Amino acid sequence: MGTITLADALNTPANINKTIRTSADQPIEYTDVVWDDETFPFTQTRRGVNQKPEMDTNEVALRFERNAAADKLYINCQFKHKRKLGATVHPHIHWIQKEEALPTWKIDYRWLINGAAVPATFTPGIEPDTYEAFTYESGNLAQISKWEAIAPPDDDNVSATLQIKLYRDDNAGPEIALGVEFDIHFQIDTPGSKQEYVK
Repeated sequence: MGTITLADALNTPANINKTIRTSADQPIEYTDVVWDDETFPFTQTRRGVNQKPEMDTNEVALRFERNAAADKLYINCQFKHKRKLGATVHPHIHWIQKEEALPTWKIDYRWLINGAAVPATFTPGIEPDTYEAFTYESGNLAQISKWEAIAPPDDDNVSATLQIKLYRDDNAGPEIALGVEFDIHFQIDTPGSKQEYVK
């Protein structure tokens, strides 16, 4: 089977405005091998020493209680090699909204850059800039609260880790806020890194 580069395919006039497709018997192959990470965070759903927030097994969600800022979820997010270095990342929480009143979500965070000094402190108490991605009307709503973009440090590199402490910090709002998942959107500019530890 012959080969063709992506650049040659895109520079062919007949291929302008066409999509690129592949299949198992005609796969896209890289000339160079690239690296990526498959991560297994030890603290992906790690709760505090008091084992809170507690799990609501009916809703399959964590119960973040009012006036319980010490009940934190600890997250280590090691980014894939394909992440665009220097680009901001966009954290948000998926949660179940049961009434109009809103919880006060907060995160503390710090970056770990491989080969660089570990910051002594976390950037504390950051609230979402968008609490309601969707308008609540009634019943149970699958809601998203979004934080402002977080920029990596200047020495950003492959497999950087963002450490996060997620918690609720209020004495108002709903008695219980049900947290389903925390995730982070990030930009991709390559399938991986050309060297194992260098982009």
